[in-house]
Amino acid sequence: MIIFDLYDGTGTITCKSFGKDYNEGKQIEEKITTAKAIKATGKASLDNYAGDVTVMVNTIIEINDSHLPELPTEDEIEDTPLILGANQNITEPLIKVEDLGVDDGRIALQGEVIYTEDRTLKSGKTLFSFDVYDGTSTITCKAFLDKEKAKRTMKRIQNAKGLMVAGTAQMDTFSNELTVMATTVVETESGLKKETRQDNAEVKRVELHMHTQMSQMDAMTSAKDLIKRAMKWGMKSIAITDHGVVQAFPEAHKMLGYDNPDMKILYGVEAYLAPDKNSVVTNSKGQDIDTTYCVLDLETTGFSATTEKITEVRNHENKKWRNHR
Repeated sequence: MIIFDLYDGTGTITCKSFGKDYNEGKQIEEKITTAKAIKATGKASLDNYAGDVTVMVNTIIEINDSHLPELPTEDEIEDTPLILGANQNITEPLIKVEDLGVDDGRIALQGEVIYTEDRTLKSGKTLFSFDVYDGTSTITCKAFLDKEKAKRTMKRIQNAKGLMVAGTAQMDTFSNELTVMATTVVETESGLKKETRQDNAEVKRVELHMHTQMSQMDAMTSAKDLIKRAMKWGMKSIAITDHGVVQAFPEAHKMLGYDNPDMKILYGVEAYLAPDKNSVVTNSKGQDIDTTYCVLDLETTGFSATTEKITEVRNHENKKWRNHR
């Protein structure tokens, strides 16, 4: 297979063709490389492997380059808002991330990049993933970048204030998530308009139930950031009640006196207690539990024995507190 990128002054597109055998393919590649300009004729279509529009070429002719534009320099490339793709004029329908579905096909998104990740493939290309937030939700976009352009393209996407992305919405078989395979990325002049929440109540409340990132699977914000937000809103006191832990207390204590000498921290915990009067064993016959017995674990969709369904059944054999499945 012969693969080459063609530039016509408006953008660049990848072209593909075939030689009869390896030797003919190498000869065609050499002629294309040494030619001042070429004219390629073929059929444009979406390449599912590359996730981009390509041209399957059946005729290649060397032509005079006197009327063709010169390839842009690095500085000229930086001056254009087009970061990736052949044309900065995006015609795909603009869709909000929260409304995006797997059957939407070719779409356009506009938002800010909040996370990026890159991986070099065996082919030499770079698989670049970037998460775009548009004010409603976030979605991962992916693009295959040529080795020569990868660093410049990634840097521009990472530093852009805002982006317009065109591509195909599809299920990613690797991550098993809805993803946009980006074919065009254009830098916009500004990002999203952010609105900071305010607490305009005349009498400020005291939050008595608050989790920090120390509450596993229940919060993501640090005690420092939560207390700073409470101070900004004019609150005089705030409680920390993490799930069964107190590791956020030192960080919260360091915030006392910071920008608000009247702030008071209420140190608490969401604890788990077992009643002392209730026995852990019911219907006892006086038997010794330090023996061999079976434990039946029944998982259901709810607590009702008449309306819910069984989802999982497990049986464990225990020999003197040793678990045997």
